Amino acid sequence: MNRRRLLQLACTSTLGAALAPPLQLPAHAGRSKRSATPARAPRGETEGTWTELWNGQDFSGWQPRLAPAEPPASPGRGGTEDPQVFSVVEDTPRKGSPRTLLRISGERFGALVSEAVYQNYRLRVEWRWGEAKWAPRIHLRRSSGLVVHSQLDLTPFGPQKPWASGLELDLQEGSCGDLWVGRGLKVDVPSRRERFMGTPLYVYAGGHPPETLPLPESDPRVVKSSDYERTFGDWNVSEALVVGSEVAFLTNGALTLSLARARRTDAAEETPVTSGALQLLSEGAELFVRRVALRPLEDMPARFRVRGSAR
Repeated sequence: MNRRRLLQLACTSTLGAALAPPLQLPAHAGRSKRSATPARAPRGETEGTWTELWNGQDFSGWQPRLAPAEPPASPGRGGTEDPQVFSVVEDTPRKGSPRTLLRISGERFGALVSEAVYQNYRLRVEWRWGEAKWAPRIHLRRSSGLVVHSQLDLTPFGPQKPWASGLELDLQEGSCGDLWVGRGLKVDVPSRRERFMGTPLYVYAGGHPPETLPLPESDPRVVKSSDYERTFGDWNVSEALVVGSEVAFLTNGALTLSLARARRTDAAEETPVTSGALQLLSEGAELFVRRVALRPLEDMPARFRVRGSAR
């Protein structure tokens, strides 16, 4: 990765954090009492059948979690209304019949969180960008994300990112396929170490030995291998393959990053993370989703495994 590309990545991340308004984090419940749900095919269907996690009509099975609204600048002026961050809208394509879409406005930071937790699955999300952008991303690249292995009892990602800690598949323009590691978690990722202005930056490199990340002095992000995002306005397919503590991210069918040994570090002994809730993020940019589907995955394909890391 050349210096110009590193400069763009680092500046975007830093500027986004600097411009983000301070948000109070919502109080999260403790560890989910629901046991992990293996991704089994419905009775009567063959194994491997996709199960739709969004029914195309409402938000059954999902719960919104939003950062609190900013207080109004003066009494009776703004800041009091709760925007419709998550809604169902009708899409009329040029060809074919109308269909419903999940619209994430991006106007408030937050997430749509699955009520169930899952393990051993292949998750597929089909999405495209909308036109609208909101502070702090008005003059920045559009951004959203998909979080797997969400641990609802851990500290959220940060003051500007109130979604529960987990492993985020970044959907940001130009960075689609990056990994963000949530607080209280560590992973092993094949990567090479770069430096920008004295700060370590790790870039996924499939042939390299795995690094345990994040380090105290490094960013919690690991940059993807290559850019496979489609042209603005086109539909993208983002996938997460999750087997135990192994995870692989795909963008439009191409591997962007794989990791192993996802684990919690919030206790005296590290514990493997093998299940968690799912989250669709609202992060300052409009996003449309036409499908969220999941099917069982018994074993990680060999081509996506991290070599040299204990399973």
